[in-house]
Amino acid sequence: MHHCVVELYQLKNENGTNGDRSCVRQASVKLKQDKREGGVVNPHSAVFSLGNVASCTANDFGPLAVLLRRDELSRSGGCLMPIPDFGCKNTLISDEWRKYVLITHNKMRRNLAIGQVKTANGAKMAPMAFNMNELIWDCDVEKYASDNMCSASILNGYYAITQTFKNTKDCNVTEETSKLLKEWWSESNAVDLVAENAVYTDPVKQKASNFAHMAFALVKGFACTYGTCAGSTGLKLYCVYRRKE
Repeated sequence: MHHCVVELYQLKNENGTNGDRSCVRQASVKLKQDKREGGVVNPHSAVFSLGNVASCTANDFGPLAVLLRRDELSRSGGCLMPIPDFGCKNTLISDEWRKYVLITHNKMRRNLAIGQVKTANGAKMAPMAFNMNELIWDCDVEKYASDNMCSASILNGYYAITQTFKNTKDCNVTEETSKLLKEWWSESNAVDLVAENAVYTDPVKQKASNFAHMAFALVKGFACTYGTCAGSTGLKLYCVYRRKE
C-alpha cells in the first residue's frame, strides 16, 4: 500500500501580510477540489491557480498554510509526498504505529490551518493557523523521548505531552494512542481560543496545554514513543515536539 502524508503550502502576497480571510477560505476549498479532480498541485504555481478563485487575486493571499488530506489524494491516485521508511532504531515500535501517529497529527493540524477546529461552547471555530508547519517524524527526537520518558526534565525548545494507559493483556496500543491523541486535541473545546487570540495565555496553559503543544505552528520535528516506567504497571505514551530552528 502506498501511503501519503499531508503537504504544506504557504502562499504569501508581495508585502507579507495576512491577506483577506474570505479569499483564504475559498482558496483552501479550491485546492481540495483540484485534488479530487485528479490534478497535481505544484507548490510553485499554486498561487497562480488560486488567483482565479472567485474575485481573489494572488495578492489577496497571506501566509496561508493549506494541508491537503491524505484520503483526498488517495482518491485521485496521486501522492504529494510518500511517507518514507522511518529508519528509527527502536524496533519495539512499528513503522505502522509511527505512520498512524504522524498522519493523525498532521490531519488535526490541517483542520486548524483551515479553520475547522471547534473551540469553547462548540459555537465557534478556532482562528485559522497561519504558517503552520507540516510535522515530520524525527528519529533523534524519538530517541530523546525514549531516553527521557520516565524523567520529568525537558530541554529548552522541546515540548512534551505524556499520559499513562492500562497495560492489559488484550491492550491495542494503536487504539489507546488514538484515544489519547483525540483527548489531547479536544482540549480546544475547554477554552475560548477566539477570545484568547490563539495565544498561549494562562487560560490556555491551564485548560488546553496538550492541544497547544500539538498545534504549535512552529514545531517541525516530533516523535512519540511508549513504554513502562519503574513503579508503574501501565504503558506510558510520551510525545515530544521540537521547535523549528
